[in-house]
Amino acid sequence: MSDLSNVHQFSFPARIAASSVPHIIVRPSAHGVSHIPVHSFQDFYAWVERIRTLEKMPPSGTPPLHRMTALARALCNPHDAYQSIHVAGTKGKGSSARMLAAILNEIGFNTGLYASPHVMDPRERITRAGVFFSPAEYASACTHVYHTVKKTENLRDYGQATWFELITLLAFVLFAQQRMEWSVFEVGLGGRLDATNIICPSICLLLPIEQEHTRILGTRIKSIAKEKGGIIKPYTPIFCFDQPEDALHVFKHIAREKHAPFFYLPDMVTHIESSIKHFTHTATLSFNAAHPVGRLFARNIHCTLALCDIVQAKNAALAACAAKYLFPTVSETLIERGLSRAYVPARFEIMQEDPLIVIDGAHTTQSIRCACRTFSSLLPSAQYILLFACAADKAVSQFPPLFSHAASEIFLTIPGTFKHADIQKTYHAFRTTFHQTVPIFWSEDFASIISRALYASFAQRKALLAIGSFYLAAEVKRIYARTCHTLPTR
Repeated sequence: MSDLSNVHQFSFPARIAASSVPHIIVRPSAHGVSHIPVHSFQDFYAWVERIRTLEKMPPSGTPPLHRMTALARALCNPHDAYQSIHVAGTKGKGSSARMLAAILNEIGFNTGLYASPHVMDPRERITRAGVFFSPAEYASACTHVYHTVKKTENLRDYGQATWFELITLLAFVLFAQQRMEWSVFEVGLGGRLDATNIICPSICLLLPIEQEHTRILGTRIKSIAKEKGGIIKPYTPIFCFDQPEDALHVFKHIAREKHAPFFYLPDMVTHIESSIKHFTHTATLSFNAAHPVGRLFARNIHCTLALCDIVQAKNAALAACAAKYLFPTVSETLIERGLSRAYVPARFEIMQEDPLIVIDGAHTTQSIRCACRTFSSLLPSAQYILLFACAADKAVSQFPPLFSHAASEIFLTIPGTFKHADIQKTYHAFRTTFHQTVPIFWSEDFASIISRALYASFAQRKALLAIGSFYLAAEVKRIYARTCHTLPTR
């Protein structure tokens, strides 16, 4: 039996029966906890920052979900206190998660949103439908998670909890403490072994699959799809975006095995019209009246999206279908309002219009291709300045051909200090593509390169596209905020 007598407990209604995972024994540590300096989110984050992340571990060290389940049990399974939605995929999952959370919030539900990565503030990961909780609300959950984890005595049986597991536990507890009615959880990496995969969702969303994190997920689309399809639960409806044929086959196979209803976006939607004019993205979504989900819509969805990337219209369609399935009587107007209010930091984010400054955390071939297509639609003939950085584990040789030769200058650097990068490999990839036709400036001094790129954009009144990493996007935002008043004007 678990001894939880020494842990402050909240009253969390358990919807799901406890699993067969061994109990954690919880007792005060030898040194007590009264002096532990975790009294705020900042304290908690400083603690978890000292803990290795899943991406830094060798594949053989990938932790099973037993540890996460045991930790959640020690916290009284807070993730069972609310209805949840699980979102996985390589690209678009963050946008779809935010759109669905915004719709639920617009309907009137107290809605939690767990998403990644953060750009400027770690609290971006755990919000009330995109809005920060109060400092006191964060602090309460942080203190509870920290003290409980520090009291656990037999975690050595499972190994050290990872950075992502602890942040996920914080989301579980915070959403329960603040009495969320619904919570939307974006998978961090993969799906099957992701820390979020102990939830029992009401529905799951599967966004497009692409090669990423191949060291952990495998190099083939089928193996990646199998990992991401690991979030599919028995009898739980699946809403699936357009997929490569191999990925779609895997998802459908898993769904059949688990008797999970499978709803495919191309079957539910007949037409998606999307246009961006004067930096305003409008979309019209038409639904298939012959489809069980499509026929729930009384009319087309017409909305203005805060997310400017063209592909966001499809993400909006998937979120709308999922919301309509969950709440068939909800009005199209409420869905439109939710979609219009969803916002993703550093996802084709327009920082200013003259000169045009766009930052995008896109870091896969398809997501960069989509961002470039949107960027070109805003500047059909004008030259622009490119600022690029990516982590060392990316297939950088695939990226340079995606950028239009309208780039008049290229600035290359590393995406901050958190991710390992190979600047020489990046430079050679771009030089091979652009030969001697475009000036290329490169340096590991990212602050200097970013400042030079911004200065060139303002001095020449040319658009700037900063892309390749969310870490790069964060650094651009910081440096822009600090130096924009010193940059050249007309």
